[in-house]
Amino acid sequence: MLPPIPTELLEQALRERVFTFLKEAGCIDGALIERMRAWRHSGFSVHNGVHILGSDQQGRRQLARYMLRTPLSLDKMEYVQASGTVIYRSKMHATLKRNFQVMPGAKWLQLLIQHIPDKHEHLVRYYGAYSSRSRGEHKNETQATPAIVTEEDRTISQA
Repeated sequence: MLPPIPTELLEQALRERVFTFLKEAGCIDGALIERMRAWRHSGFSVHNGVHILGSDQQGRRQLARYMLRTPLSLDKMEYVQASGTVIYRSKMHATLKRNFQVMPGAKWLQLLIQHIPDKHEHLVRYYGAYSSRSRGEHKNETQATPAIVTEEDRTISQA
């Protein structure tokens, strides 16, 4: 297992990569980046307190579910046909001091469609051992050189 990396360093690296990406895409300029770097709270957050071993099937499954979760829950949404409004219930909002939002159905749809990906836009990215390249290389390696399992390998894997 790798030693823990301080979250401050990870946040700083993430922030700089995002700034570089947005600047190269023409979305922001250097002056805005400098102003954002001066913010007391950067708006970026990294959490590395949870460790999941490769052999932890349930932990990996829960992490995948978390990564693929939907932006809203249909259980929390109610459409009132008589008024044409949508009520969305959530946790208590600190500023609004309420746990629901009411809006016309058309406005709700306008906000909702922002979460629909563009055609051919990938929502899930695979990195490391799960990337297409790694899986392809692994597949080629296993086809080229069939594994020979020794008695010692069996003993180690059963331990």
